[in-house]
Amino acid sequence: MLRAYLPNQEKRAALSCVFGLLAVIDIPFNYLSIFLWRTQHPQPVISPGGGGMDPDMNMALAVSFVAWTLIYTYLMMQRLQISKAEAEVDYLDHMLHSI
Repeated sequence: MLRAYLPNQEKRAALSCVFGLLAVIDIPFNYLSIFLWRTQHPQPVISPGGGGMDPDMNMALAVSFVAWTLIYTYLMMQRLQISKAEAEVDYLDHMLHSI
């Protein structure tokens, strides 16, 4: 979303990098919150020493993981094609205005 709203390419790249780094730093905090605040969060189900998961759910988890991976891959490929088309339009627009 951030990349879509900033017209300046350099500012867009810098701010996207900062927000990406903040998101990566936040991942361990979110994971560890279930261990640090036991009263606020449920017991972990899928982790070392977790509460465990019903064996029948292992297949459902595996199928869901594969399905979401395929959806993510498809959507990422579509987004890359859109980015490529946008870059080509910007290039052609620049060439048109420089004539």
